Amino acid sequence: MAEGQRGLITGHQLRDLGFTGQSIKRRKDSGLLVPVLAGVYRTAGIPLDWLLLVRATYLWLRSRGALSHRTSATLQGLLDDRSVVEISTTGQLRAPHKDVRIHRVAQLVTRDLRWFDDMRITNPIRTVVDLAGVLPPQRFDQVIDEGRRRMLIAERPLRKVLARVGGRGRSGTKRLAQLIDEGEFGLPVPGSPFERKFLHFLEAHALRRPKRQYEIKDASGDLVARVDFAYPDLMIAIECDGKKHHFGTNDWESDLERRSKLAALGWRVIHISWDMLVNRSGELLELLQEALGQPPPL
Repeated sequence: MAEGQRGLITGHQLRDLGFTGQSIKRRKDSGLLVPVLAGVYRTAGIPLDWLLLVRATYLWLRSRGALSHRTSATLQGLLDDRSVVEISTTGQLRAPHKDVRIHRVAQLVTRDLRWFDDMRITNPIRTVVDLAGVLPPQRFDQVIDEGRRRMLIAERPLRKVLARVGGRGRSGTKRLAQLIDEGEFGLPVPGSPFERKFLHFLEAHALRRPKRQYEIKDASGDLVARVDFAYPDLMIAIECDGKKHHFGTNDWESDLERRSKLAALGWRVIHISWDMLVNRSGELLELLQEALGQPPPL
């Protein structure tokens, strides 16, 4: 039984198999069973890591709830946060471990859940609604981007779940509702977390929003370039140059040709590096204000 549960077994299961309290204690004392949570053990030689703690927590939880929030998001590839194990329950439970966080919810219905490797977790839509209340805005927006890239979330089902569980006073629902109402789901997904961070920079400094993933074509209608961001009325293109770019000679020559074609069409291209965005933000702000003709606020 333990082998089928990745080396874990519970006290309830041991008793169902005929073990007495004394026989369980002897195996604990000899090191054959190592306590992970109250009533959940790992067998000797099985190392304790985040995923094993997730599985142990689920065994401890039994049918009283589901894995949720950052744990569900990490399991589904929306996030990578192994700092805690999070569960949602409608019952009154106390956390069995310092790294387990319990969220008490008013409802947890079947349509909000799915199975993942024999564990019940919240589905992507419910997970995103839940995360709106625990993640800072920039990180939450990156989860939205990843969910859209993987085609796991969409506007209509998000609206439905938000209307059902996002009642007045529920933390984070304002941010999610704002993204939906501002038409985020009708816009191209930013190509990377770098691009999302740049959008937050523009928002923080009240600079007007550009077009995303904009296609620039020549007079014949042929595609010249697809740029990260653009202000077509000003013929300004903005490229967020991450470390993955410009490593090879071919890439460098291709970039030069692309820039030359854009310049010939009258476009000004502004290249932004991660260092500029993070460490030289004042310099970047002045550059953009000058380019956009937006003077700094008094």
